[in-house]
Amino acid sequence: MVVQEKAKKISRHQYVNLSNKILFVIDQTMANLKKFLAVHIVKALQGFEAELSKPTRSTPLDIYVKNFMKENKKLGSSDRAVITDYIYAAIRHKVLLDVIAQKPVTWESRIAALYSDIFFNQQKNPSFLL
Repeated sequence: MVVQEKAKKISRHQYVNLSNKILFVIDQTMANLKKFLAVHIVKALQGFEAELSKPTRSTPLDIYVKNFMKENKKLGSSDRAVITDYIYAAIRHKVLLDVIAQKPVTWESRIAALYSDIFFNQQKNPSFLL
């Protein structure tokens, strides 16, 4: 015999409050995730920039990222994929990020610009050639 429970009805006001609480928790989680990822992205980019400034022959970006991921084994596969995508995007769009990032331009400000709506809207601009 299957027992069916009646769904508890909630008012529209309670539903809106519950939805807002859920969205707030999701926003906080995404903000913390972005901070976690941004720290690793900036660390990798600063290391690569230091690698480029060496007087001897520097390591190519793909080899540098591979070695960076080997050093940071605590990162999961999805974190590695996101970090790698953002590293390549930051290098690819460095000139644009230098223009829209807050001054003084650092890798932190470039990554913040990469997460921003300004960068996203600029990407959709048909007059802007990449």
